[in-house]
Amino acid sequence: MTEQNDAFRAQLEELKSEFLNVVSHELRTPVTIARWSTEVVLDGYYGAVENKKVKEALEKSYEAMGRLNESLNGIITALLAAENKITLAQGPVRLREFLDDTILHHHPRIAQKSITLHIAHEGAPKEVHADKSALRHIVHTLLENAVDYTPEGGAITLTATSGDCGCAHLSIADSGVGVPPECRTAIFEKFYRGKWAVAMKPDGLGLNLFIARKFAEAHGGTLVIEETTQAKGAQFTCIIPTEGAPVH
Repeated sequence: MTEQNDAFRAQLEELKSEFLNVVSHELRTPVTIARWSTEVVLDGYYGAVENKKVKEALEKSYEAMGRLNESLNGIITALLAAENKITLAQGPVRLREFLDDTILHHHPRIAQKSITLHIAHEGAPKEVHADKSALRHIVHTLLENAVDYTPEGGAITLTATSGDCGCAHLSIADSGVGVPPECRTAIFEKFYRGKWAVAMKPDGLGLNLFIARKFAEAHGGTLVIEETTQAKGAQFTCIIPTEGAPVH
């Protein structure tokens, strides 16, 4: 019976891997080709698109395919993360420079909502041992959520410090709607979106926090939501080892 169970598990793992390969290729490839083809037309490779309505339709299609591609990438990454099959390309990342560069992406929306952004990373370690792409996903996710759920005129604070266990602590706090206590565990589950989140931002798959925590754990770290004494807002902290050793 044990040998049969082992054989069944091995077959199941093979089927999972095959499914991921099929999904990755058969779904992402056509979307990538369609988006690239649309971009070529918009760039005037076949001549200028002079009809305004046609151009607007192409631009909307291009944006929609970009969102679809992003969703597919999220689903595939989540499937890999759920099976603990994330592959990291770790190396030294200069943390303060990395954070400054990543934050720039969010400046337009922060300015649009008149949000005050406080950055305190003077006490951060010089480097962390991380996969830059995975770390960027973590920081982007936390910043994007903070901007999404913070009202106009609110505040966001990014803090980076050195922990006492050979690790970096990256915290992002906001003055937004916060997370209800009963949802603080569920928000890290895949496809979970609380009613308050859906009401403020209808679009979304509920995968980014799940993936972000899995990326942190793959580094030997973690991602948590902190208890806060503030009436509003939320604070998330990511802990990443500086030397590649797991956080204890």
